Amino acid sequence: MTICLEESLQSYEGLHEKRTLAVIVAAMAYNSWFTKLYCKDFRISSEVVEQIVHTVSKSSSLEELTLENVGLKADFPQKMATALSENPASVIHSINLAHNTLDNQGVSNLIQQVCRLSKGLRLLNLSKTSLSSKGVTSLSQALCSSDDYSNSLLHLDLSKNPGILSGEDATNLYLFLAQPNCLVHLDLSGTDCTVDSLFGALLRGCCADLSYLNLSKNSFYHRKVRETLPSFRQFFSSAFSLTHISLASMKMPPDVLRALFLGLSSNPHITDLHLDISGCELRSAGAGIIQDLFPRVSCISTLDISDNGLDADLFCVIPAFSRHPSLKHLLLGKNFNIKGRVLDEVLQKLVHLVQEEECTLQSLSLADSRLRSRGTVLVNALGSNACLKKVDLSGNGLDDTGAKMLSKALQINTTL
Repeated sequence: MTICLEESLQSYEGLHEKRTLAVIVAAMAYNSWFTKLYCKDFRISSEVVEQIVHTVSKSSSLEELTLENVGLKADFPQKMATALSENPASVIHSINLAHNTLDNQGVSNLIQQVCRLSKGLRLLNLSKTSLSSKGVTSLSQALCSSDDYSNSLLHLDLSKNPGILSGEDATNLYLFLAQPNCLVHLDLSGTDCTVDSLFGALLRGCCADLSYLNLSKNSFYHRKVRETLPSFRQFFSSAFSLTHISLASMKMPPDVLRALFLGLSSNPHITDLHLDISGCELRSAGAGIIQDLFPRVSCISTLDISDNGLDADLFCVIPAFSRHPSLKHLLLGKNFNIKGRVLDEVLQKLVHLVQEEECTLQSLSLADSRLRSRGTVLVNALGSNACLKKVDLSGNGLDDTGAKMLSKALQINTTL
């Protein structure tokens, strides 16, 4: 029987004697019951770090190490790499060092050591670690050096490291992604990746198992986007396991949005998909595509199109949500830069949406839309809605009258 205890160091955050915590960590080196070490969001002392390195060098049972946002010094990856080289019995397969500023050469050496371990690498999180493009090259070369890594790595997070995928060094990572692999979770957000150039690799290697894909805060290479649209569309029509896609916070050309919807609408494999295309500057051109194509994309259950400058175009967009067969969660905030009669007409469309007998929505967010007193017409409609379980009207300045009307609506409503 395998006994697994997950020790959360957060339980000891209030201890005044640092040695006590260091001793607890040191004991893990010789206790086979402990397979995970988890520490997040508080600074650990140098003495505790030394004991963690000691544990890594001795333990034959430690499998997962999470040291996220704990104030590690830049030389920690090199120390850990050395510790692993001294421990041929190590079974570590999951490493999370996110939100620490680390030395790139040490990270490269650490990656090479981990990739030599018997269980391979299952999870690697280097989000916001000041990783450089050279560090990505070292990682990619290590991952490409053996088919074993394509068959072991499930979770890769390189997000919030600006510039690491902006140049030719990104090609090395694409080579790994293009090999048939078992990646389930891929986060490359905020890496200056040229998104459209990535999808050829994803199509070849990541269609089978990839569930979570976050490419937000990057960019499309607009001059060549038409050349890459076929592979972009084909990936979304061929992926078997997608549940979460984020292409948020980057300017999305209309042709890309169209290819995205057409690809997803022809995919017979996926259901209950979360799609985040907020902050993509869709505006009128995107609104027309949503109106025409979104009702056909039945696999989407959560849609975030907040902050897209839709404004008056919402009048035509909202009816498309009524025609969608499985939409459960809709985020529309920051799209209401309109006034007077136009705003009233758009809000009436929303009222019609939530009062329809066939309405499938379970949650609706209009956060930060500055609706003010005109939003009360929607508040009134909530009283008779029988399907919504959550509504976010924060940041709308509904004032006291709106608050009273909301109170009455909540007294009538039986699901919110």
